[in-house]
Amino acid sequence: MILSIYTEKKIVLKQTLILCLGLVISPLFLFSQGQTDWWYFGVTAGVHFNTSPSAVTNGAISTSEGVATISDAAGNLLFYSDGITVKNANHVTMTNGTGLLGGGSSAQSGVVVPKPGSATDYYLFTVAPFGSTNGLRYTHIDMTQSSGLGAVNNAQKNVFLMGQPTEKIAVVPKSGGYWVMTAKHTSDTMYVYSVTSAGVNMTPVKSATGVYTANPQGSVSYLKPNLAGTRLVGGAYGAAVVALYDFNKATGVASNGFTFAAGTATHANYGVEFSPNGNLVYAQGWGSADTRQYNVNAGNAAAIAASVTLLGPSTSGSGGGGGAIQLGPDGMLYVCRYGQTYLDRIANPDVAGTGAGYSTSAVSLSSRTCRWGLPTFIQAFFGASIEVVDNCYGDSTYFTADTAGVDSMYWYFGDTLSGSNNFGAGLESVAHLYTDTGLYTVSLVIYGSGGLVDTINHDVYIYPRQFANLGFADTSLCIGVEFTIDVSQEYATYEWHDGSTDSAYTVSYPDSLIIVTVTGICDTVVDSAIVNYFYPFVVDIQDDTGKCTYDTVPLTTGLPTSVYQHNWSNGSTQNHINASQPGTYMVTVTEGICVYSDTVVIVNYPEVKVDLGNDSSFCYEPLVTLTPRIIQNVSSYNWSTGATTATLPITQSDVYPVTASGTNGFCHDVDSVRWDLWFEPTVHFKEGDDTSFCHNEIFTIDPVEYSSFPVTYLWNDNSNNPDLNINLIGLYWVEVSDENCSTKDTIIINQYPILEVDLGQDLKVCEGGQKTITPITTIPVANYLWNDGSTSSTLKVSEHGTYTVSVDNDLCYAHDDINVFYFEYPLVDLGSDTAICPGSYINLDATSQIEDIEYLWSSGDRGPTQTYLAKDSVFLWVKVNNAVCQTIDSIFMTVRDVPNMYLGNDTTICEGDEIEIAVLENATIESYAWSTTESAQSVRVKDSADYEVTVFDGHCHTAGNIRVDFVDQPTDEDVKLDVPSTICLGQSVPLNVYDERFSAYEWQDGTTSSSYTITSEGIYRIKATHKCGVVTDTVLIEKCECPIWLPTAFNPDGDEMNDRFLPISDCRFIQYEFSIYDRWGEQVFFTEDPTESWSGEHLGSKADGGAYGWKLIYTADAEGKIVEDQLNGKVLLIR
Repeated sequence: MILSIYTEKKIVLKQTLILCLGLVISPLFLFSQGQTDWWYFGVTAGVHFNTSPSAVTNGAISTSEGVATISDAAGNLLFYSDGITVKNANHVTMTNGTGLLGGGSSAQSGVVVPKPGSATDYYLFTVAPFGSTNGLRYTHIDMTQSSGLGAVNNAQKNVFLMGQPTEKIAVVPKSGGYWVMTAKHTSDTMYVYSVTSAGVNMTPVKSATGVYTANPQGSVSYLKPNLAGTRLVGGAYGAAVVALYDFNKATGVASNGFTFAAGTATHANYGVEFSPNGNLVYAQGWGSADTRQYNVNAGNAAAIAASVTLLGPSTSGSGGGGGAIQLGPDGMLYVCRYGQTYLDRIANPDVAGTGAGYSTSAVSLSSRTCRWGLPTFIQAFFGASIEVVDNCYGDSTYFTADTAGVDSMYWYFGDTLSGSNNFGAGLESVAHLYTDTGLYTVSLVIYGSGGLVDTINHDVYIYPRQFANLGFADTSLCIGVEFTIDVSQEYATYEWHDGSTDSAYTVSYPDSLIIVTVTGICDTVVDSAIVNYFYPFVVDIQDDTGKCTYDTVPLTTGLPTSVYQHNWSNGSTQNHINASQPGTYMVTVTEGICVYSDTVVIVNYPEVKVDLGNDSSFCYEPLVTLTPRIIQNVSSYNWSTGATTATLPITQSDVYPVTASGTNGFCHDVDSVRWDLWFEPTVHFKEGDDTSFCHNEIFTIDPVEYSSFPVTYLWNDNSNNPDLNINLIGLYWVEVSDENCSTKDTIIINQYPILEVDLGQDLKVCEGGQKTITPITTIPVANYLWNDGSTSSTLKVSEHGTYTVSVDNDLCYAHDDINVFYFEYPLVDLGSDTAICPGSYINLDATSQIEDIEYLWSSGDRGPTQTYLAKDSVFLWVKVNNAVCQTIDSIFMTVRDVPNMYLGNDTTICEGDEIEIAVLENATIESYAWSTTESAQSVRVKDSADYEVTVFDGHCHTAGNIRVDFVDQPTDEDVKLDVPSTICLGQSVPLNVYDERFSAYEWQDGTTSSSYTITSEGIYRIKATHKCGVVTDTVLIEKCECPIWLPTAFNPDGDEMNDRFLPISDCRFIQYEFSIYDRWGEQVFFTEDPTESWSGEHLGSKADGGAYGWKLIYTADAEGKIVEDQLNGKVLLIR
């Protein structure tokens, strides 16, 4: 038999021996148990493993999770780190030891790997917390620096290896170095980096493991190899699984990954660890803090999951959540729990089941506390391999170890009773015969060419020999008599003649030949015996039976007590008893050498229970069904109504009892309940389902209710009055409640068409006048009522006052009033008619003493006086008014007849022409006097000038004049048409080319006015004729429009045809407001975005079909012209 034995110090012995030889031959790298002696973790917590673990309180790291520590081969502390800061052996920050890119909140924030071939160079691999971009990195630490306290080499600090790793890291030795590995997040790929004397190989070995880490929970936990380095185990912080992998130390490939179910808590498996022999895996829940053991050699995933043993339940210890599990140098497992001031311990981690020996609070931390993490080490530091053959008591046990490079080995077998035989030496196999069974500590002292290399302590167990002894010879028994044989012993299995495998066996009829085979680690032995039976009498109480809880069952043997001695299980010695409780009743009857017994089991029939619940009331339900709230073991019912159904229809208020019976009617239970059916209160609106009210009216809704009990009201506006005053249309409801029930009624309130009346502006009337007041209404009315009591549709007034009218259409009414004011006429007198010479002046005065007077003369003047220059006989008048009434007076002035001094209109002549100016022939003229000094009736002129002549007829001097100018020759500029190049929709351009020099005009369409209005695009031309010639101008005006198109209906049925409604235009909108309103005037859509359309929805729901109004207000750029407009219309929404 070959067993793996593990020392108090976690080292791999075979590798240790090779490394020790490295002192004199290559390769020069060293393993020793001392590398794992010092642990620092949690909140300044620490443990030192010497002969036994003890607390140290000098730690300078405070971290929630991962930490890495390393000592030298002799167990002297070198340094430790939380992945961010490195502390040296003096517990101060190492030179350059800050700014590492790991993190204390990473499950395994780092691990220290010695550089192969060097005793002073180390690599600190760091893993950043999940979600960080810092990834997996390494940092070189040189222990020759800072007087042996070490320093971080800045040239190789935070060297990047990969991004998005999980928070897991593990190290496995390889030929000439190590494999450093982590799983990549959101993949099933394991990244494995080689570390040799040449340094860290930046190119990883990548292998698909089949275990996918897709979320933070799968990434946050521990990854551990077994001591042999051939298997890996990984936790899953947020999933109830544990992952297992195979690992090839020669190639660095992880493969054959799978998960098995482990734990049930949300944060199921944070810390994981192998047993030293690699047969068992331990896992601890982060949230549940339970420590579980699994046999990884049990078979498939289901079998492994089924092999679970709970060792450390969440109630154990004194901490909170569960954390890491770490193999110690003494071969035991240590368990960390959050907030705990102790470490828990598993003393026998290679033993399956509870024999592993879980103990809480095993190692005090001297008031320091754990968090979740324990140091991560190279697991190979903890294992040693010794081959042990034959460890059975009474046989010699043989020990062998790898002797490569070893000069001598000395053994101490730990068996002090063996005297001088307790020691052995030699490089070959050594043997020892142990004096007793049990656990012994074997020490191996190893020497190389340089002297003492190492002392290793191991535990070995010497197993006992097996025995088989039934404890009796052949015997005889009465039928019914039994006895138990127990052949239990350590490390044994059992097989009896009937195939059973317990250590104990109960002998009873009809057993005749009893045989047991005991198989142990060391032996297989057999024993046997014969049993004979006798039949003196029969004891039979009765068959097992049942009863109701309130019944009693009589039991009797029927055997006389004078012959047979009775002993009942309740102490009675009679041949009968009464059983009132369920249970097992046994009687032993003795007569002679035989003792017989009988047993009867009495059970209570299932207790029948029925519960109809509390008394209840129901509102407005003509039929309700009574169903028992609780039923237990009921098979039939009998109601007070005679019904036998499980439920009872109820149509009236009453008390309803029921009797419930169990199977076969054995047991019963009774209950009753009162159910009341209410059909009040009732409520309805006397106005019916809907009604209307008048504009500006306060309308009172008054419901009609009935109840035998006082009622309360609740309206839809949360008011509680018996009625509700409203002034808005809408849906209104009231809920009326009494002490039993509540009911509602609903009414729709609309508004009648708005009735308004207008008497117009106040009236101003002159004295003596009469006015008729005529009301104007918005809708036809049926009745009028004036303030004087009259009822006609109009009212005639003739005096000052305020007049009021009220109108109604038999539904709504409206009123208005008007003021009527009467004013006096002003006084005016222009005098008598008269005669004057032409050209003389007469002053007329119409001044009135009344205030606020206005004047208007026939000449258009508005002053109180008027001066008139006599030209012709004239009738003059003046209107004088006080804004309401006016007085008119007139005067007729006759102008004396004088010669006609009309010389003709002012005229023009072309340069070089001559014109004759003459006074008309008149016999009354006595003399002529021209401005040219001539005195004849006529003169001829050819110069441009003003010409005057005065004649006398014996009464009046009369003058005449004429102006003669040279014609100003017009040009085309005098008729130039000043117009824009374009004309917009609805725009007009007025033109006027009037000039007194022109005698005629002609436009392109033949019109002859001097003015013309352009309203559309086109070619426009003007030709103007004057005394001396013709001038013209022509212009072209192009169209400027902003056409907008809107459909009159749309159907948003999802067929992508006419599903949306919006204006369409070629113009570029500068300002844009598009609104849509329902028939109540509520805005259902608004946008300032010309590209946004209405889908026919309002407030997230489909709007009703029907007509909707729209309004568009915009300012647009129409081909460079700014167009402003406001449009409105209707659209039909089709559903």
